Amino acid sequence: MKSKKLKPEENFESWKKIKIEIEYSTQVDKFFSKYPEIKKMFIENLKLFYVSEKEHGKKVDIKILKGISPKQYRMRIGDYRVIFNITKKKFKVYSIFVKKAGFRGDVYK
Repeated sequence: MKSKKLKPEENFESWKKIKIEIEYSTQVDKFFSKYPEIKKMFIENLKLFYVSEKEHGKKVDIKILKGISPKQYRMRIGDYRVIFNITKKKFKVYSIFVKKAGFRGDVYK
């Protein structure tokens, strides 16, 4: 599966100095180019998730998908779902591979 590395300006560090690198599958790259507002919300939700719900007051809807190995996560953004893996590379450095994105009925197929 091809993946696209994120541009350096799209990498971000949270207030807690956690570095997150994001890569997209080809399908997700096409989806995010068609729906840039969903991509923006996905990145914002990741920032909020890695800070603390107590600090920003907004709950991010992320769940672990059951029965899948290695662990995959699902983020809910309205009627859209984003499926991704998180790998810890080093201390406070995380790599996120976004595998799928789409409408809630289609993304699990």
